[in-house]
Amino acid sequence: KLVRVMETESGPAQIAAAGVLVRRPGASGEQATSVLAKAVETGSTRERVFAIRAALLELAPVRAAVLKAQDDPDADVSLAALERSLELYPGSGDGAKPKERAEVVKKLMVVAKTSGVRALLARGTLARAGVQDVVPLLKDDAKSENGQARKAAGSSLVVMGMYGPAAVLAADQD
Repeated sequence: KLVRVMETESGPAQIAAAGVLVRRPGASGEQATSVLAKAVETGSTRERVFAIRAALLELAPVRAAVLKAQDDPDADVSLAALERSLELYPGSGDGAKPKERAEVVKKLMVVAKTSGVRALLARGTLARAGVQDVVPLLKDDAKSENGQARKAAGSSLVVMGMYGPAAVLAADQD
């Protein structure tokens, strides 16, 4: 049934089917890889972001599409690709790629220093990656008039193990 959906549907249904099929052994894996790579490159913003999130980065064509999407003119697509790219570039241990990781972090910090929802998402991504440079931005968000910014800051501070500043936000009415 998943193969049929992947072959006959389009959009989120096709992407979801391909996302499952690339993770299963069988003859449809190669076709599913092509569907995911194409979905990362084309379609609506929503579909492309979904494809990036569903991508299996071990697959070379999908990985190449995600890496290319880092510099996409669509800011939502670019942000999703940057977030997933951090998975490819560990900061330490086996397979560490500090140079590549630093480039991705630099791009995410540019977004994080702006305002709006994308900035909050970028700050959360950086916090989950343990990037200490984002802490001052999170502390500023913790004092924000915006309840969503305070919530996001609190979650990010907890992820980073900064329970003291996050505890203050736990008592926040918003």
